[in-house]
Amino acid sequence: MKIAYLHDYFTTPQGSSGTRSYEFAKRLVKCGYEVSILCTNHDRFFHEDKEFNNDIRKLNIDGINVIQFNVPYSNKLSFNNRMIAFLKQSYLSVRYLFKNEFDIVYASSPPISSGLTAIIYKIFKRKKVIFEIRDSWPEVPIKLKVLKNPIIIFLSKLLEKLIYKFSSAFVVLSPGAGDRIRELGFDKKDIVLIPNGCDTEFFKPIFNKEYKSINAVYFGAHGYANGLDYVINFSKWLQKNQFSDTLKINIHLIGDGMLKQSLISEASNSSIENIFFHAPVMKEDLPNFLKKIKANVGLQLLRNEEIFYYGTSPNKFFDYLSLGLPVINNYEGWVANMISDNRLGLAVEHNSFEELYNAFITLSDEGKSLSFSKNARKFAEKNFSREILFEKLKKLIENV
Repeated sequence: MKIAYLHDYFTTPQGSSGTRSYEFAKRLVKCGYEVSILCTNHDRFFHEDKEFNNDIRKLNIDGINVIQFNVPYSNKLSFNNRMIAFLKQSYLSVRYLFKNEFDIVYASSPPISSGLTAIIYKIFKRKKVIFEIRDSWPEVPIKLKVLKNPIIIFLSKLLEKLIYKFSSAFVVLSPGAGDRIRELGFDKKDIVLIPNGCDTEFFKPIFNKEYKSINAVYFGAHGYANGLDYVINFSKWLQKNQFSDTLKINIHLIGDGMLKQSLISEASNSSIENIFFHAPVMKEDLPNFLKKIKANVGLQLLRNEEIFYYGTSPNKFFDYLSLGLPVINNYEGWVANMISDNRLGLAVEHNSFEELYNAFITLSDEGKSLSFSKNARKFAEKNFSREILFEKLKKLIENV
């Protein structure tokens, strides 16, 4: 069986982004499926360059046919430039699909344009489509007021309904995404919750025993939705309340994004000395990097928006669990509940820096921190290993 897997941000452990599509595709190949990944030429995909031929670069990675289109992409792009990139990617993907034959199209969103590509192929070729929703589009940009034009909002919602109508089944990464599909009246189709996974074979627990200081780490995008001004404002609060000498709290921000330079400028202008900015780190190099900075806390941060409470499945959170890092989470929802219910770390009130400070104090206690660390790793192995999640996907593909 031939599967076309549409994921604009595909990468491997040699890149600096989530490897969900790589992990699933690799396992599908081992099960005898022929898998072709269609992706953009984005800045987090680090592989030896090969010339594009007619806007296509073909690679074979661990048996996966990687079809990379000459569509430069970065999370530093403006919203409008991202839309242009997505539309070009959709056009090139449709062109490629029609020149080849596939039994199933597995379209991962965002961007929602991957769904547009899939339904065009389904309408003309009568093939099965599995639509994966990593984040709820267009709901997220609408709620964040990134998408404001009423005509574009109307067309986006219309496209969303069309994609749901023509999809054969759904994979959702968060409970809220599944609820959205049901609210729109598509509850009779298969909706399978498969969150982001934990690389428990790749990552080994680091269990850092440095408790004289907090070395909190965040790795991921530095954009508007991530709300990293939260830690800038927290550090200002520490300075104002003269808490900086009570417990040394270092915060390491790893990654890139549209707002990174403004965050660096704000930290510099405010004479903040406990926040350190780092370039993106390849996934395979991440464990050694975290050991080097003596990381002992993982920060799960987002802007405090209701759409995020049950509508996201953050990669970094599952990586923290794999690494055995106790997690501090700063927004409500299913991730916060999971952390609190299973003692994986601490969930704090977004608007209370005092709660965040007290959470750091708690995690500076060796016994408590080690307990959270062990809980996190065990929880990852029991509930979110790649093998457990893949079996759910495999079952869906076999029965779609």
